[in-house]
Amino acid sequence: MRAFTMIDCVALATLLALTSVPTHAAMTSSTAPPSWGMELRMGPFRPRISDNARDRDYYALIYADHNKRSVFKNRPLLKTVETSRYLLTGFGLLGATVSVGHWVATAPTRVCQDPNDANVTVGCTPASVWQSTPGNDTTALTVVPIGVGVVYRFDFASRRLSVPLVPYAKAGLDYALWWNTAGGRLSKSAVTKGSGGTLGYTGALGLMLNLDWIEPNTASRARATSGIADSYVYVDWTLRVSDGFSDPKRLGTSGRVLAVGLALDML
Repeated sequence: MRAFTMIDCVALATLLALTSVPTHAAMTSSTAPPSWGMELRMGPFRPRISDNARDRDYYALIYADHNKRSVFKNRPLLKTVETSRYLLTGFGLLGATVSVGHWVATAPTRVCQDPNDANVTVGCTPASVWQSTPGNDTTALTVVPIGVGVVYRFDFASRRLSVPLVPYAKAGLDYALWWNTAGGRLSKSAVTKGSGGTLGYTGALGLMLNLDWIEPNTASRARATSGIADSYVYVDWTLRVSDGFSDPKRLGTSGRVLAVGLALDML
């Protein structure tokens, strides 16, 4: 066996250098933080229509089913789609968010009788509606909240120590578009119409479970082929204060939401 020459040493060093480049690149890709993300979440919700007890009773009369107190019957699902752009990725993720939600409550319209003839139906008034009965048509209250905000995720332990749990916090402004329909047509009266918008703010706390630890090989392939950095399931608690900053003329859509969701972070 001949001894290594200088040329052999140079060739061996070059070969080692070339073979180490893909490994280094793979390591960099596997640990790179995400640049943006998207979420889908849903949870049962019932708005606090007003600080006025009579207004809340009116909402309950129309939309609350007192015979079936299922959480999803009296609290329809608020569904929200959100996207995030991460601006800082050092000690956790700090980013800006944009979200759009959808919530709708449906119920039978109300039928009022003529006080002089119980066999004759008449249009309900704020005074007579309390003695009304359910009708055959449908009324619906729809709320579409549009929000912007900030999010902070403490994913430092997840990235550095492979801890699958990631706590986070969110805060932002919210503008809730709403409209009420009866028989498929926008509700209105002589002095008002059944649509508008309410400004407010929101705050949320949540805990995410990183799914990469379940199938780490699949997660690595997803990073390399599709740019999916991480995938999560999560639960969060959101406080909505949407009352036009205490404006009594605005329909309130404030309330609390306990939601579950799915999130994807992208490189």
